[in-house]
Amino acid sequence: MHKTFIVFLAVFLLCGSIFTLYGCDIGEDAVDTVDFAVFTDIHVVSNSILTEETYASHSTRDKMMHLSDTIFQSMADSVIEKGYDFILIAGDLTESGDRTSHETVVQTLTRIENTGIDVYVINGNHDIVPYSNSPYGKITQADFAELYADFGYSDALSTLEGTLCYSCELNDEYRLIAIDNVSYYTDAQQTEKKPSFTDDIAYWANEQAYLAEEAGKKCIVLSHVPLLYHCPQAKRMFDGDDEHAMNSDFLIMCSVFAQYSTPIGFSGHNHFNDIKYYQNEYGNEYTDVQITASCCGYSEYYEGHIEEDVLTVTVCRQETINPSYIDESVPESVREELLSDFPEYEKRFLENSGQNYILSYIRRAFNALSGKNLDAALTVLRENVLQKVGYLPLYGEEESLEALVLPYGIELPQIEENNVLELLTHIYMRVVNGDEYITEEEQNVLRYAIYSLCCYLNDNAQDLADAVEGEVVIEMDIDRLFSEGKIDLYSSSCIDALFEILEYSGVYSQYLEYAQAYLSTNLEGIYLLDESVSEKTFTLIPHISDFFTETDLLLEDLIRVGIFEQFIGDITVPTERGDREIVIDLSNS
Repeated sequence: MHKTFIVFLAVFLLCGSIFTLYGCDIGEDAVDTVDFAVFTDIHVVSNSILTEETYASHSTRDKMMHLSDTIFQSMADSVIEKGYDFILIAGDLTESGDRTSHETVVQTLTRIENTGIDVYVINGNHDIVPYSNSPYGKITQADFAELYADFGYSDALSTLEGTLCYSCELNDEYRLIAIDNVSYYTDAQQTEKKPSFTDDIAYWANEQAYLAEEAGKKCIVLSHVPLLYHCPQAKRMFDGDDEHAMNSDFLIMCSVFAQYSTPIGFSGHNHFNDIKYYQNEYGNEYTDVQITASCCGYSEYYEGHIEEDVLTVTVCRQETINPSYIDESVPESVREELLSDFPEYEKRFLENSGQNYILSYIRRAFNALSGKNLDAALTVLRENVLQKVGYLPLYGEEESLEALVLPYGIELPQIEENNVLELLTHIYMRVVNGDEYITEEEQNVLRYAIYSLCCYLNDNAQDLADAVEGEVVIEMDIDRLFSEGKIDLYSSSCIDALFEILEYSGVYSQYLEYAQAYLSTNLEGIYLLDESVSEKTFTLIPHISDFFTETDLLLEDLIRVGIFEQFIGDITVPTERGDREIVIDLSNS
């Protein structure tokens, strides 16, 4: 597909160069101002589904499913009051794709449209589940287009067969290109599956941009999956390979969009606010605005204002809940919290779900190793090392991270959190909210927390050896670690302990011969891991071997450079242009 698309790109960019050379009058009769709002991932579970029995299961997930309908209806009140020209919703309109919840969404959207505000939607990966056995019904691809006919499909200038893609006029100056770029089954038997992205989708989408420019229009793109990478290293680490993830052909499509007066797109899927930019070889820029889960995470959406060819996009928050929309299944205590201080309730819920989210991936890593003769060793690591560090108080004269590092002449930086897990949770929440940064003080606290892992490994080294019926006991030089940031993996017996664990597990015995061949006397063979690590980190850590010498792990360099600067560089400092407010000059597009 990639080679075919390259040819397609060349043709379109050549045409674009001709347009640029001879000039093209875009939007001669410009609309004075345009105001709009963009939601995504509202994940509505209809209040009509909630009962006292089902409330518990919906209220203990990582998203506020028990309130999604209530929040969406309250947000509808807000957008009606503000009187936008139109509303865009970038997919995952429902949590489970059931017909009841879809019909509830349609009722709310109809209420918005009846006030004169146009609404346009595209589907997400949660919306079409034709094989579902839900007692609340199911919908097919065709059902989706029919249910949401009044919200884009009936006004379509163009559609693409076999997909839910469409384009339509937003007003006299702007068009919408709505791209169905998720994968889902189209039949109840699960024999036919629409792919997330094809050449046909790319051709169609870029053709819409080209035709719009010919007609003197600018375009806005709406898709569920972002067309630019948004912190992909973290997503891949947490979610593995995602069939809905963007691919390299998306960048080619963005290049054409940038060339043809299509400067911005709105997306969701990943549930955090983030803005990314792509500039093609001609200097034209495409901006992808990714939005958090609007009605079940932070209750936020982006608001757009266009005036005199300048687009300003800012985040808006839903601060209150309309009590008339709260379902009877919601306990009275929760109802009182929602009405007295909804933002505080939301914050506490997200702190709890964020912490559970982090812990779930630690559990996933441990589960992947369970049942391989390593259960006893994993128990030692989980209970006596990881949990100790995660819940260890940061400050205090007794057992704390501050007390642990003080004997090494280190004064722990002051931050507001009480322990490492709380710090990680708050960083996660900031990423979701679009305030993605990690202060230097927080980075140092995390660095010393990782050092403390080594301390607890030393303390539990005998128990770890006993758990694998081994004789090698790890003993790292903690003084050298805190003074130089280095660990000698041989004098500390870390390498020999690794060999014992591999041999004891049995499952990993196939790697033992290779490990011993390349690592038994020195670390010169560590360069063999460079390609694998580079691939798994999206080339962000190109040479893991840079953080090793012949015998040492350069742990401080690995943390400071490898992790904070290379791997998660996106979120260690605030982005220069911001992720909660942007201004785009449309006259250059």
